[in-house]
Parts: sequence; C-alpha cells; structure tokens
Amino acid sequence: MNEIFELQYALDTFYFLMCGALVMWMAAGFSMLEAGLVRSKNTTEILMKNIALFAVACTMYMVCGYHIMYADLGAFFLSGITGDGVTGAEEAATYAPSADFYFQVVFVATAMSIVSGAVAERMKLWAFLAFAVVMTGVIYPVVALTDEMVESAVEAITKSAATGKIGDGKIFISPLDDAIRIRTGETGSEAI
Repeated sequence: MNEIFELQYALDTFYFLMCGALVMWMAAGFSMLEAGLVRSKNTTEILMKNIALFAVACTMYMVCGYHIMYADLGAFFLSGITGDGVTGAEEAATYAPSADFYFQVVFVATAMSIVSGAVAERMKLWAFLAFAVVMTGVIYPVVALTDEMVESAVEAITKSAATGKIGDGKIFISPLDDAIRIRTGETGSEAI
C-alpha cells in the first residue's frame, strides 16, 4: 500500500509541474498574440508589460494570495508549503504543496495576461501594474472556489442576475448540459 501511495504522490506532483509548465507557455503565447495585434511602436511595451505582470503576479500570490486562497493551511508567506504534505498532516496530501503553489501561481499570472490582452494599448503601464497587484493578490484568490463552494456561488450568481428583463441571458456551468436560462427558469437541455 505504501508503494502505491508513493507512486501516486510522485505522479500527481509530476503532473502539477508539467501542467504548470504548459500553462506558463500559454502565457508566453498570449504575449506573442498581443505583440502581433498591437501597433509596432507598442510591441516593446506590451512584451515588457507581460514580463512585469508575471513578476507582480508571482510576488503578490506568494506574499498574500496563497494565504487567502488556502486560509485553512495558515500559509502566510508560503509557510504552509515547506513540508511534503504527508509528514505530520492529519490527512496526507497526494502531491507536494510546493507543486500546487507553482501550478496556482502560473494560473494567476495567465489570468492576468488575459486582462493584459484586453487592455492592450488602452491603459497606462503603471495603472495596469497597480491593477495586477490587486487582481493577483486579492481578486483571483477570492474568486477561486473549492468544489464545495461552487453550488452556492452558482446560486448567488443566478439570484443576482435574475432581473426579469429580456437581457438576462444564460449561465453555462460545466458541463454545458447544465445551463440555466435565468429569464425563464429553464434548465438543462431546454435552456440551450
């Protein structure tokens, strides 16, 4: 049994690291896409902005974002990822906590690079970096939900979006078969 757990631990940690590397390349792809879509005089600023946002995202997520997202670990300034997740833990983790941090930090940086593309050539660099501090340090960690919280979040969104007007639209929940049409209350395949 112990050998199976060790294998699971190694493979889960490996997958976290490999998938994190792929997400990091996705951020590089967003940078190239942005550089190709802006005027040539702004290419250097766009590329610098993407490197700076990655630095800001990693720093802010390390300083406070991880602690907000995983408050139950008491992991302020990464104090919760120093162990292996198994030794002394009430419930042993099946992956290294540091691999989870890496995976989350590249996702927060990629989420910020999506915002970067949306405001390319429309926002000053310092204002963008100030927003990056807030987005990566507070907004992303608060919005990321555990599986137990998804149901109540969908319920809150549905309740607040139901205005009774024609523009209410649809909310798609994964999988798409679980769509909710707010205006009419239809669910499932009837809403699509």
